Amino acid sequence: MTVERNKLCIFRNIGATTLFIFERDGTLLCNQQRQNVFLNDINAEIVDVARRLRELGVAFGFISDRKGMKRCVQGGTQAAALIRILDEIMSSGGAAPDFWMAWPPLPPDLTVRQTTSGLQIQTQAMITKAMQSYHLQEKNCVFVTSSPESLIDAAQLGVKTVHYITPKGTEFRGEFRFEHVDRLSNSRAAEILFEKMTRLAGLRLL
Repeated sequence: MTVERNKLCIFRNIGATTLFIFERDGTLLCNQQRQNVFLNDINAEIVDVARRLRELGVAFGFISDRKGMKRCVQGGTQAAALIRILDEIMSSGGAAPDFWMAWPPLPPDLTVRQTTSGLQIQTQAMITKAMQSYHLQEKNCVFVTSSPESLIDAAQLGVKTVHYITPKGTEFRGEFRFEHVDRLSNSRAAEILFEKMTRLAGLRLL
């Protein structure tokens, strides 16, 4: 069952004991200059990791604040459309996220520790909202980002963090594929990321 809080915030109702939160821009998407999304804009490494998480039945999703959102300069309509496009693409490849969130999806009564940085408040608020939506505490959440600033934001909340090193160049390494495989892709970086995330979360893999 899908619950859509608003056009910029989609949560699927599931039971979760562990939650992986990806900062979408800089992980799943890196090229923020284009107005349209192309398949080679989507990071195959992150899709591989997401597919494996989906196979494990572990909850995960993506958040995005205004940092680098050149695609959506015309407002929330474009941001919502981008979420739907990405959701359809990943769902068709067996990697459907449990939630998507873009700023601002948050109710006015959400309590977030005030900081001097508006961007910090945004990142922390979205992480907090994701945890609240699945009734999980900080110790049960892992945040994945390519941004050193966001790493600090998440660490201040007490969640576990993973620094993702973005593939170099304007296009991502490897071929974007959806066909089923018995293991992760040939990307060693994807394997390392998956292993690090699951180790931090204390997951026991078969």
